[in-house]
Amino acid sequence: MTDSQTVVASEAEKQQSFVASPGFFLLLKALQSLGVAALIFFAIVTFLIPGHGFGGRLSLT
Repeated sequence: MTDSQTVVASEAEKQQSFVASPGFFLLLKALQSLGVAALIFFAIVTFLIPGHGFGGRLSLT
């Protein structure tokens, strides 16, 4: 095993142990329910309404 493979393996183990923690699972569930609604809202505001939201402000500057 090369050094880079060892680093990738240890990083994967860290992520798996982090994902397996119950706090992260609850956070993920909350982010999924809130995030889907937020993403839809921001997508509508940013892309479908020119001159408003983040997209409009960025294009004005």
